[in-house]
Amino acid sequence: MRAVVSPIEDDAGQITHNLIITEDITDQKGYEAALFRKETVDDLTGLPNRDFGRERLRQVLGGGTMTAVIYLDIDGLTRVNETFGYECGNEVIKAVAQRLQELFPPPAMVCRQAGDEFLLVLPGLGIASEAEIQAARALRECSALYSVAGSMITLTLRAGVAVFPRDGSDAASLIDDAYSAAIRARETGGGTYRLFNRTLDEQVKRQFELDNDLRQAVARDELRLFAQAYVTPADGIVRGAEALVRWERDGALVSPGEFIPLAERNGAIVPISEWIVENAAKASSAMSDHLGFPVPISVNISAVEFRSTGLLSRLEGIRELYPLAAIEIEVTEGVFAGDMKTAGAYLKTIDEMGFPLAIDDFGTGYSSLSYLRDFPFSKLKIDRSFIVDMVERPRHRDIVAATVALAHHLGLVVTAEGVEDQAQNDLLKAMGVDYIQGYLFHKPAPIELFEDLIRRKRYEGQS
Repeated sequence: MRAVVSPIEDDAGQITHNLIITEDITDQKGYEAALFRKETVDDLTGLPNRDFGRERLRQVLGGGTMTAVIYLDIDGLTRVNETFGYECGNEVIKAVAQRLQELFPPPAMVCRQAGDEFLLVLPGLGIASEAEIQAARALRECSALYSVAGSMITLTLRAGVAVFPRDGSDAASLIDDAYSAAIRARETGGGTYRLFNRTLDEQVKRQFELDNDLRQAVARDELRLFAQAYVTPADGIVRGAEALVRWERDGALVSPGEFIPLAERNGAIVPISEWIVENAAKASSAMSDHLGFPVPISVNISAVEFRSTGLLSRLEGIRELYPLAAIEIEVTEGVFAGDMKTAGAYLKTIDEMGFPLAIDDFGTGYSSLSYLRDFPFSKLKIDRSFIVDMVERPRHRDIVAATVALAHHLGLVVTAEGVEDQAQNDLLKAMGVDYIQGYLFHKPAPIELFEDLIRRKRYEGQS
């Protein structure tokens, strides 16, 4: 009840009595309580929600005691949702929430961050290593059998651990640190935890930033096409080039060794490959027109791009759009992983379109001779790992010589990659290698400079 008292005065200004008005505010208080609960409590689990949990963490940190912040998520919940439905997944989330609450009563705090993610706050630690002990305890006790739609399934948790004040001084940074450590735990598998490590987690953040930016690199016009010439070993005359891509990010070039594997993982390699092929074809067509003879440029099609839909139609479009282009297609043995029959059909079609085919990095992986026997390759590229020490290592030299002889017997042209000194070049020339590619003759350079290079070397277009 709420009461309002109003004094009543007589003509002389003296209070003679009071008027008291009472009001039943039960509904109002109920509404306020419901509103507070909605703003602070997660509907599914009854735990503090993300925002309220962060505010409570700020209050805890204000006390100045050593505090563990542990970010937890459930392994395999997506599989439960896909198999049994989201309602069953929600039951698992509630069961895990209940176990965590039972394991960590106040003054500890468990809150739900989002989806299958929880935040555990443990104030008053004596030493920092207690955080690891409690994280391991949470994983051990919550990784158990759960009843889902009449079936018993085993689920595990993973966790990231940050400690105040060692790893951060405020709630937001500590939560971010614990989350970053949990990402690393996710990469190593279920049922594990990782401690926040500033060096490692900066690498994780950089990878995240690179991943995000790389997806937009084509749209932002950040890719740069480079070319590395290959020559005939006897005279050093330029005979063509391999197209290479560089990524200019924030005014600096990112190493291909860093962004190409990332692009293959996140799918960005498909639009990047499309960009390389089109721009290489455009460059080859323009140079062939200017010089009056074909200027071959080879492009590497990754296994991911090779398996993507629309590859053949895109190549057909390139052929129609740039009829003067002399584009060669390089693939590695990775294209044969999985469905070799389909890969063979693709290669046959590409060859029939008029694109010469090369098998790249030969000598690494399995390098099955059946690839050379069964598929329409016209060129073989020997991997630089066999070239780099072939002068000092007779076995490598013998393997290169045997590979060159075999390829020539099969009617294949041979290119040696990674040639860096004259002794290597002399050996390869004696073996009859057709083309040399490496720093001994030419480093990769912007494609715009390639036509001038050809003119300087008086390339006659005769291979």
